[in-house]
Amino acid sequence: MSKGAFLALVGMVAALALAAAGCGSGGDSTTTVTKAQFVKQVNALCLEREKERSEAVQNIVKSLKPGAQLSDARQTKMVTAIIVPNYEKMIANVKSLDAPEGDQAEVEKILKAMEEALKKVEADPRQAVFSVVMFEEANGLATKYGLKSCII
Repeated sequence: MSKGAFLALVGMVAALALAAAGCGSGGDSTTTVTKAQFVKQVNALCLEREKERSEAVQNIVKSLKPGAQLSDARQTKMVTAIIVPNYEKMIANVKSLDAPEGDQAEVEKILKAMEEALKKVEADPRQAVFSVVMFEEANGLATKYGLKSCII
C-alpha cells in the first residue's frame, strides 16, 4: 500500500470514528441532533431489533414438525427468551442517543412507558402470548413521535 493510500485510509478511519462519536452516546454531546435525525436513527436501530426478533421467532416456528403448534408454555418461554431481551435492547437503543433539544421530556415519557410495558411483561410473560395490551401506551407515544419501528 502506498503512503498516500495509507494516509487516506487513516483519515477515513478517523472520520468514521468522529462521525460515530457524534451519533449520540447518551452523554454530554455538544452536537445537537434534529428530531428528523433522531427519529431516523432510532427507527433504524429498532428495525434491527425487529429483524432479530422476527428471525428468532421464525427459527422456532421452523423447528416445529409439520402441523404442530407451539404450546402456551413454549410461547411463554419464547416471550421471556426472545421478546423481553429484545425489547430491553430496543429501550437501550433509544437511551443511547441524545434526544433532540426541546424533546427530552417527550422522549423520556416514551422510555418510561416502554419500561412500564417491559415490567408488566416480565411480571406476567404469559399475558404477552395472548395480548399486546401492555404495550399500547408505549406504542401510541412512540408512533405519535415518529418511532414507528419501535413498537410491538
